[in-house]
Amino acid sequence: MKEKTLGILGGMGPEATVYFMRKVIELTPAERDQDHIRMIVVNDPKTPDRTAAILEEGENPIPVLIRNARLLEDAGADLIAVPCNSFFFFYEEVQRAISIPIIHMIEETAKVLDKAGIRRVGIVATKGTLKTRLYHNALGRRGIELIEPTDIEGIMRAIYEIKAGKKERARKKVLEALQELERKGAERVIAGCTEIPLVVSKEEYPIVDPMEIVAKIIIREIKGADLKLLD
Repeated sequence: MKEKTLGILGGMGPEATVYFMRKVIELTPAERDQDHIRMIVVNDPKTPDRTAAILEEGENPIPVLIRNARLLEDAGADLIAVPCNSFFFFYEEVQRAISIPIIHMIEETAKVLDKAGIRRVGIVATKGTLKTRLYHNALGRRGIELIEPTDIEGIMRAIYEIKAGKKERARKKVLEALQELERKGAERVIAGCTEIPLVVSKEEYPIVDPMEIVAKIIIREIKGADLKLLD
């Protein structure tokens, strides 16, 4: 049977897309090139800003998202991963436009936390992602309390600094938020923006990385590898 091909709807941002691809490669049990997963990537940084659209301050990204998802399907992808949390506000409309599944990163993260028995979790995310309440709802349905940091505007500035390559200054703000959430009683903290793992590693702080969870789910499905979804 032909092995499935992964499509990646990327560019939101481009460095997070590369990080996600690297995760898939690093976590795949492989001894040679041919053991790795086929990936088709649309890395489109021209996609309109998702947070601006959610806050009703910017262009609607749905036409671009649908166009790019169809490009992946037409190119032969069997399933799609999207390394962008705020994308999932637009998920249903994009999913309806294609016939292959998009892995729902937020729902999958909530399932993993629930299975691990975690009941209080923090999040560091954009204003747009928080406004959608997608994490609040996915976790709340499973009886998990979500704790937000105090300085959301500061987190937003840090996220855009990461996108602009000013990582050291942003990293300090992200670490402050992680420590605050821990003081508030969070058992774990979700990296609710795909830029967060670019400045804080799991070795340094035990963040829950939704991109890593999705990478492992994909490897499980395509390769049958027995990977633990949450370390």
